[in-house]
Amino acid sequence: MGSCDTGPLLAVGVVLVVIRRSGSDDFEDLGPSRLLDEKSPLDESDGAMAVDAPRPDDERQIRAVLEDRAAALRAKDASQYVSSFDPSVVKFDLAPPLQESGPSVLDPAGLQWWLDTWDGDISHELAGLTIAASGDVAFCHSLNHIKGTRTDGERQDMWTRSTLGLRKIGGVWKITHEHNSAPFYMDGSDRPALDLKP
Repeated sequence: MGSCDTGPLLAVGVVLVVIRRSGSDDFEDLGPSRLLDEKSPLDESDGAMAVDAPRPDDERQIRAVLEDRAAALRAKDASQYVSSFDPSVVKFDLAPPLQESGPSVLDPAGLQWWLDTWDGDISHELAGLTIAASGDVAFCHSLNHIKGTRTDGERQDMWTRSTLGLRKIGGVWKITHEHNSAPFYMDGSDRPALDLKP
């Protein structure tokens, strides 16, 4: 199969499963996956994997990681914030580039610069936090609300979407993947929809 067309894509009701071949820029299309809805209940006969609720101790530890990150953000402490990442972390964030990994994510300088553009307190909350864990792997997702005043006087009040992948390494939960996003208006303006609220 040749290289992947990078033209604009719009997925409506179908998720395409694509695998990147190791060591190449070629992709293999594995076909459409089923969209789950009320008419198609999630059960193991559909090939879905049932995930047990996380053990209370694991959930408590993961929540502590997330609470420490929120406290670090509110305190504008980038070094504390990035300490939750494993060195193997891969991050898809709101700001460019499309993907960051390893040392550039672990360096607090860029995040500290951004935190310093806020005047006074930064309000940060997680809504709808869901945690799923099994063994030494977990993921969670939430809607994140950040609010405050920038150093230029602009008031910021926005909701974003966040998904985290975690691994329990040496008995400690570390973030190995972070994906933050915001929807955008598909009216031709391509404006980020930062004004949406849950």
